[in-house]
Amino acid sequence: GDFTKRYTCNYSFLQNSKPADIIEDILKTCYGKLTYVNGQFVLNVGYYRAPVITLNEDDLIGSISITTKPSQASSYNRVNGLYVDGASYTSSFQAADFVPITSATYLAEDNGIESAVDIELSGVTDHSTARRIAKLNLLDTRQDLVVQLTTKISALQLIAGDTVALTLSRYGFD
Repeated sequence: GDFTKRYTCNYSFLQNSKPADIIEDILKTCYGKLTYVNGQFVLNVGYYRAPVITLNEDDLIGSISITTKPSQASSYNRVNGLYVDGASYTSSFQAADFVPITSATYLAEDNGIESAVDIELSGVTDHSTARRIAKLNLLDTRQDLVVQLTTKISALQLIAGDTVALTLSRYGFD
């Protein structure tokens, strides 16, 4: 069968481009998050990571803060965008629209009112990859909870970007 790499970076920039803009555009090619840990930059690309640890009530030493759903203004149910069409030599690597990603579930949650965001993936030359990144973008906008907590030393092994499983019955995380 066909094999397409999950992510590739096919990006060029002008010499006078701002370094921060270059890094941002490169991160978009892999739905990446760049963190600084122990004196080094760590790149986490967009794919599922199994939890590295499970925390429960016994691991906590302080209060828990749970922030719920983002405002309607910061969430959307459709992602439109551009990528660089590199499918063939005749495409001339020109900007092209990818087929939008729309969620019927999110549209229903929004009472049928379409809310779209436009993204530009100037370093992506594969249509499937552009749509994959758009889907991750859409899914992230609907992450409902942010949990902040203070733990015992058992969580010291965690670094920014790690996935954590929570078992907190009091809050319904079983």
